[in-house]
Amino acid sequence: MAAFTLKIGAHFDVPVALSLRDGGRDLTFSFTLVVKRIDLDQLKALLERSAAGEMDDRTFLRDHVVDWRGQQLVLLDDGKPAPYSDEAMDVMCSVVGVQKL
Repeated sequence: MAAFTLKIGAHFDVPVALSLRDGGRDLTFSFTLVVKRIDLDQLKALLERSAAGEMDDRTFLRDHVVDWRGQQLVLLDDGKPAPYSDEAMDVMCSVVGVQKL
């Protein structure tokens, strides 16, 4: 039996643009999420879990995002963009309007 591999990586980029109200103006935060690639069976299982209320968006993001690039919403104390971490993602997801990335 022949062995097969895919000529695509284990991760892919998802461009994101968030528009959030800040005082009297809208601010747009554009960045890229790096997400684990899943197969069709895994996707179906995730959709079933979501439909059954067993998984929320934050859990999905924590389980499947591995990095971000160019994000300027979550900052460190020195004002620099926070590197990706579960904790930084939780901070981002705590902002109303971000939950439906």
